[in-house]
Amino acid sequence: MNDQVDLRDSSSVGGGQLLAGVPARLLRLAELQARRDQTSDPDERRAIQREINALIRQKPS
Repeated sequence: MNDQVDLRDSSSVGGGQLLAGVPARLLRLAELQARRDQTSDPDERRAIQREINALIRQKPS
């Protein structure tokens, strides 16, 4: 299974390379952390933190 995500910016000439090759798990982790940091609801923060913890415990494939 390939966990690499290629998110080239197709709007730029030749395509951007900023996030090319960044593992999908790291992108998901960053997304979850941002969501957790932006919410003030303690229950939602705990739920997101559980997702983060589960993602961290997963072994890379």
